[in-house]
Amino acid sequence: MRTLILIVIGLLVVGCEQKESPAAKEPVKEPTLGEKLVGTYELDGDIIVFQKSGMMESYAKGRKEGGEYKWKIVDKEVHAVTKGGGGRAWGINPDGSLIYLAVIQSNGNKLYLPRLPKIGNTDYQPYWKKITNYKDRIKKVASLKERELKTEEKESALNSDNKNSTSSKPLEFEFSGKWLGKGYRCGSEGPNDQLVSISQKGKQVVATKIKGDKCIRAGEITWQGEIVGNKIKGSVSGRFPESEDIVEFPTTLIIHSDDKIELTLAEVMFHRQKPPAK
Repeated sequence: MRTLILIVIGLLVVGCEQKESPAAKEPVKEPTLGEKLVGTYELDGDIIVFQKSGMMESYAKGRKEGGEYKWKIVDKEVHAVTKGGGGRAWGINPDGSLIYLAVIQSNGNKLYLPRLPKIGNTDYQPYWKKITNYKDRIKKVASLKERELKTEEKESALNSDNKNSTSSKPLEFEFSGKWLGKGYRCGSEGPNDQLVSISQKGKQVVATKIKGDKCIRAGEITWQGEIVGNKIKGSVSGRFPESEDIVEFPTTLIIHSDDKIELTLAEVMFHRQKPPAK
């Protein structure tokens, strides 16, 4: 009997020794906010790429923009700045999309942009959405823009034919000279008149301030762009209050005639200033 008990105890001991304890699971490492951010984002055909290296690239309508930006996370915001210190800031939404928050001045100050309203269930604020295969997307956007330009040139030529059946050429303009803008505002000042000098080389048009103010000083570019049909597609420039940095905003000007151009973004109508009759 004693022998039998010893055998049973021995079997139990061996069984316990063979039983393996469950391996401890290593905790899953949660990606950092910066690791989650890395990738490509798009808004209306414009693309920004946050690379693992800490660099940022930006593309406007399929074309890479100049400037070298480095990005980092600052207080749950994404800051992308140049060597000079100026740049842009985005907020990170819970769904991973981005909202453009502010312009960063060279001294580090941030000028926050107004947020568009939410009316009912409709949110009018534009968001940058994360995408994949951005290189294919850039090619597609560039191709669409090229097709759009060709379409507008055809429409311009058709309009020209309707106005003058003897001509099959697209509309041609020459805007060089002095122009006066009516309805111009600089911050809370205005509306006032804005005297500019327009220079043109081919389809490229540049408007330079003759009489300056705190938004754009004399001799600085106030708007510029490329003539496409009966429009000028480009950008308008300005400064925020208490800022030395010039900020550019995309815009489209409407060509009403050889002597009248409308800057719809700022509600300014430019009229050509003709020299006084002798």
